[in-house]
Amino acid sequence: MTIHNSHVDHAPPNTFEEIVQMFIESQNIDTTSIMFESASDHKYGTYF
Repeated sequence: MTIHNSHVDHAPPNTFEEIVQMFIESQNIDTTSIMFESASDHKYGTYF
């Protein structure tokens, strides 16, 4: 099984997106101030 032939998510209302958002909020993470590296082209940006 690879990332390209599988899909995993959580049942609503606790979808993966919601779980991540709750974590970000609980840890007081400011996603606008973090630089991210793209896995595909190794470029940096601030889009989360």
